[in-house]
Amino acid sequence: MIRFKTILLTLFLALAVNVSAQEKQVAWAQNLGGSDKDEAMCIEPTKDGGLIVAGYSYSNDGLLSANNGWQDGWLVKTNNEGYIEWQKNIGGNGADVIEEVVEVADGYIICGWSSSADNQFIQSKGLEDGFVAKVNTSGELLWKKSFGGKLMDKLFDLEVLDNGNIVAVGYLMSPEVTLNNSTHQGLLDIWVVKLTSSGQLLWQKCFGGSDDDFAYNIQKTDNNNLIIAGSSDSMDGLVGSTAGEWDCWVIKIDAEGQLLWSQKIGYEANEIVNDLVKYNNAYYVIGASNSSSRIDAHGNYDAWIVQLDPSGNIINDYSYGSAEQDLVNSATATPDGIFISGESASNDANDGWLIQIDGNGSILQSQYIGGSDYDILNDISFKDGALYLTGSSHSSDGDMSQNFGSGDALLAKLGTEKTENTSSIQVFPNPSSDQITIVLNKIGIEQVTIYNAMGQVITSIPANNFFQEQLDISSWANGIYTIETLSNNELIRTQFVKI
Repeated sequence: MIRFKTILLTLFLALAVNVSAQEKQVAWAQNLGGSDKDEAMCIEPTKDGGLIVAGYSYSNDGLLSANNGWQDGWLVKTNNEGYIEWQKNIGGNGADVIEEVVEVADGYIICGWSSSADNQFIQSKGLEDGFVAKVNTSGELLWKKSFGGKLMDKLFDLEVLDNGNIVAVGYLMSPEVTLNNSTHQGLLDIWVVKLTSSGQLLWQKCFGGSDDDFAYNIQKTDNNNLIIAGSSDSMDGLVGSTAGEWDCWVIKIDAEGQLLWSQKIGYEANEIVNDLVKYNNAYYVIGASNSSSRIDAHGNYDAWIVQLDPSGNIINDYSYGSAEQDLVNSATATPDGIFISGESASNDANDGWLIQIDGNGSILQSQYIGGSDYDILNDISFKDGALYLTGSSHSSDGDMSQNFGSGDALLAKLGTEKTENTSSIQVFPNPSSDQITIVLNKIGIEQVTIYNAMGQVITSIPANNFFQEQLDISSWANGIYTIETLSNNELIRTQFVKI
C-alpha cells in the first residue's frame, strides 16, 4: 500500500511563515527573443561560471536575425548574470527543437528532433527525426547525426557516460528502424540510442508494449547503468498491467541496454512524467496527475512526485496543487532539498511555479516567478548556492521587465540576495575581431554612442526602445570601447574589447 500525501497549495502558502526555508530572491530575470514565439527548454551552468540555454525560436529579428526556416533549434551562452556571449540557430526549412544540452570538455552535446530536410539536416530520414549533435565552445556545429525512420521519432534527453559515450532517450514511431536485440512493440515505444563520443551509432533499442510508451528523462547511475522515466498506456509486453489511461513507467538498464528492473505506478486516469532526480539515496519521479481516485485529489492536474529506492521499489508518492491546474516540469537536488519548477494557474494568472521539498516530500517553500501574463518554467539547475531557471514568458511586468514577441525565452537567477543584471546592454561576441551585435532591452532609448579609450566618439546610432545593431569593427583599432545610452534619463553603459 502506498502512503499518499496531498498538500493543498493554499494551505502551504498560508503556513509558509512556519517553515524554515526562506523564499528565494529573484537576483535577475529577463526575456530573450524576437517578435515571434521563442522558448527555452533547458539550462545548465557551465564550467566557466556561465550558463548554456537551449530551446527553439520562430523569430527572425531581435536576437534572432538568422532564422534558417520556420522553427530553429536555439543555443544561447551567457555569463553568470545573463549577459549574452553568443547565440546560434541550428536547423533547416522545417521544425527543429533542441531539448537538452550537456557540457563536455571541448564543447556541448545536444539532442532534440527535426522535420527539416536541408541545411544542417540534409540527411533527414522521415517526417521527424531524433538527432544528436556536438558544437564547440563557441557554438559552431562540429557534427550532427539523425536517427529514426519514415514517421515521427524524437529524442528528449541525454547522458554522457564516463567513457564519453552518449545515450539519448525519447520515443520511436517508425517500425522499420533496425534495432539491437529488441523489437518495436506499439505505436510509440521508449527509444534508447547509444553513440560514441564522435557520434557513431553503437546500438538502439526499444522498450514498451502494444500501445504508446515514451520517455522524457534519463539518469546515469552506478557503473554507467541508466534509469529512464516516462509514461505508458500499454498493458502488455515489458510494461505489464496498467492502472489507468497513462501510468508512470520507470526502467533501469545497464550500459548495453539490458533491462535490470521495471516499475509501473499510476491511478485510474493520467500520470505523466517529465523528470527524474536523485536525492540522498532515493529517486524522485517528477510529473503530473489528474486521477480523481487519489486521496483528496483536487484540480485539473496536480503536481505529482513518486519516491523510489535504488531497486525501483515505491517508497511513497506525493501531490501538491490547488483547485486549478498545477504542473511540474523539472527538478534539481541541492544541499537544502529538492527544488521543482513548473507552472501554476492558482495565482490569478498562469505563473512559473517553484517549490522546495525535503526528502520526505514536505513543502519547505513555494513561490511564483513571472508577471501578469502566461509564464512557465521548463527547467531548473543549481550551482554554488544559486538556482537557474528557464522557460517561456509572455509578461512584461512583475519579475519580467520587457517582452519582445508572442512569447519569449525566460531566463532567471534566484539566490539569497538581489543582484544587478548587467544584461540591459548586451554585446556579443566579446571580445571580437570583426563584428559585434549590440542588444538593449530598455524603454526610452533614443541614441546609442560608442567611445574609444580616449573618450572620442566613434559612432552614434539612432534607436527606438528595443534596439539591436550589428557593427563591422574589423577596421577599428584594437582596444577597449564603451557603449553608452540614456533610458528615461538613466545613464547605461558597458564595454567591449576589439582584438
